[in-house]
Amino acid sequence: MDESFDGIDLYVYPDSVNRVRVTDNGETLNRLESQGIFINGRTRQRNKMLADVLSSFGIEREDNSKKLFIVTTRQNFPDAKQRLLQGVLKINDLIYTNSRSVQGLLQDQVADALKQNHILFSKNRALVVPNGQSFIFDFLIPTQSHGDTVVRAFHSPQRSDSAKVYSWDAARINRDIQMRPGKYVSIVDDNNASTKWVDQFCDILNSNNDPYCQSKCNSF
Repeated sequence: MDESFDGIDLYVYPDSVNRVRVTDNGETLNRLESQGIFINGRTRQRNKMLADVLSSFGIEREDNSKKLFIVTTRQNFPDAKQRLLQGVLKINDLIYTNSRSVQGLLQDQVADALKQNHILFSKNRALVVPNGQSFIFDFLIPTQSHGDTVVRAFHSPQRSDSAKVYSWDAARINRDIQMRPGKYVSIVDDNNASTKWVDQFCDILNSNNDPYCQSKCNSF
């Protein structure tokens, strides 16, 4: 579901022998424009934000088109579908940028906070499980023991499907003991959200039944 509670549709087309194209058929950028968020030659910062997301998730944009896509083998289709879905959710966050003077995404604000506190991190890191499926996190914070910490930042808690995707990703990763991070962290921007939405978002994270992936939601 997107921020308007409409279904996010992905389409799969044959591309060549044993290869397929997974695409949104332009719906993601059309959805942004319907909300007054345009990405064109005059929106340099939004262009950069979009380019960063596409690069992070290995997504391409069709020339002279709004279509976003990944070309992959049939065997790697699940990974491509997951990456495209994660990318679409991240691009939808552009709706929460100021329409007059575009501010940095929450991810940039978190990066600045980590730097100010002298915390070592790397951005947009993927965890690849044995079946080849990759899960991309906004930040990876290395630790000396008990595994690294992985972080995702969420602009709006009313988009509860983002919490469901995060919880599902964590459960999939935790099936492999060697891949299991030491800690999962979600950072939610609740400045413009009611307590109801924040509580619902936290409830989804806390409802994970995986014994290796229990979460605790705190406000600060």
